[in-house]
Amino acid sequence: MQLLTACSPGLDAGDKVVRVYAPFFDASADAFKRELSLVSARTGIQVVLETPSNLNDQIDSDIKANSLPDIVIWDNPRDLLNHSDKLVALEQLVNVASIKDTLISGWAEVASQGEKTFGLPVSSNIKTGNKSLVFYSPKAFERNGYAVPTNGQELLALTEQIKKDKSGYPWCAGIESGGATGWPATDWLEQYVLEQAGQSVYNQWISGKVSFDSQEVSSAASTVSELLLSEGSVYGGGVQMSKTSFGETTPLFSDGGLSSGQCFMFKQGSFLTDFFPTEIQAEVLSGNFESVNAFALPPLKDSKRVVIGDGFIASAFVKDSDVSEVLRFVLSDQFGMEMVKSVPFLSPHKTFDVDAYPAGFARLVGRATAEADLFGFDASTAMPRQVNEQFWIAVASWIRGESSWPDAAQAIDASYPR
Repeated sequence: MQLLTACSPGLDAGDKVVRVYAPFFDASADAFKRELSLVSARTGIQVVLETPSNLNDQIDSDIKANSLPDIVIWDNPRDLLNHSDKLVALEQLVNVASIKDTLISGWAEVASQGEKTFGLPVSSNIKTGNKSLVFYSPKAFERNGYAVPTNGQELLALTEQIKKDKSGYPWCAGIESGGATGWPATDWLEQYVLEQAGQSVYNQWISGKVSFDSQEVSSAASTVSELLLSEGSVYGGGVQMSKTSFGETTPLFSDGGLSSGQCFMFKQGSFLTDFFPTEIQAEVLSGNFESVNAFALPPLKDSKRVVIGDGFIASAFVKDSDVSEVLRFVLSDQFGMEMVKSVPFLSPHKTFDVDAYPAGFARLVGRATAEADLFGFDASTAMPRQVNEQFWIAVASWIRGESSWPDAAQAIDASYPR
């Protein structure tokens, strides 16, 4: 791994102080400071980290006071791009093309407009940076003679085999989450919009240029329906899914078959481990995968393996040599080698050394993420807030069978600001 050193000429001289806003707190903030100290030691630049409790409010206040920070790290490209009129295109500060070469494909376009890149990733979110994992119980698989699917045909065949055997339900799936009920179903839809329609359509969908009632999105909804809403796929069907908490993992570890609601596969982000039974959590922490393991969701057709997730994206309000120096480090595949020693960390770079992750589940997630062909930032999160909320509501109604997909799509499309 090499630290990127090329950048565009014509930068203002810095004052050897760089102010950084970041949504890192407690141990993560301390680890981030240690990471930044590597830049300070090498360059003499003092990097001052501030962690506003409400980043958007702080930026709005700073704009009014004409006192913006040098670098801001965001957790949502929507908020970042809302300030693109004041941000510096990163092409003026770093060698964007070289950074793209090391990033998982798709990340570099998350915070761009036209030919300008206003944000690039610092890290994925370790909990939700990969929501394309499938958890399963090796014990249950072995007991029933099932093998981990390595491609889409095998995944569909396993789904049908479980139904035929009546050993349980192929999929564990709950979408209940209080006022946010429906969001787990949006992840499923996002998975197949990206996989089937590709990155360009996916990004246009986020911006509202591709509608929910389009052929591309409707096709993805049909795929989700076939997997989850066909008879025997999920315990209780769509109605029960809407009542079951997104974190209900007990049926994954059941051996009671259909009568107990036992299910064999659970697609979710790595945060799902927080909802395992206490004894299973202890096994995971110790690196014991006898009771639970995970594999990357394979593409259903001959297409790229995609990952849906989110993370932290760096932008700049100031164009000077010091900002360039700091950005070149935090946007490189060397960033995170210090953080990963003490706090959960997930790199957006396919060239990050996966052996640097702690042995066990963190390394499994890191490898599954790095090996993805294409990354898509969580679409519902990146959409305008009112669209995001209507997306949850309408998809939940569709899952329950209260509305057709065309009706749900029309309701979401109507929520876009025009």
